[in-house]
Amino acid sequence: MNILTLPLVVPQGWAPLEPVDGLRALLVFIGYPALLFATVVLLVLLPRLVRGGSAAGTDSEWFGGPRKSGDELAAPDGEGSKAGGAGARW
Repeated sequence: MNILTLPLVVPQGWAPLEPVDGLRALLVFIGYPALLFATVVLLVLLPRLVRGGSAAGTDSEWFGGPRKSGDELAAPDGEGSKAGGAGARW
């Protein structure tokens, strides 16, 4: 028996089931979440746009990375190198 063909039983005291039209279903499942998403995006971008900045942002930042240039990066691991990563011994 398919779940879509099972009869729906309404508990006593509840209002009878009413069919939901497609437009209302689209509004509930697509419209409201899209409106919520747009509101959050607007609230996040609005302060930057008011200050005159662009919505794209600025240069990316590497936290904990080299302070001056790529020359400060650790050398590749070799026999005696202690550069980068976790290590283990048996």
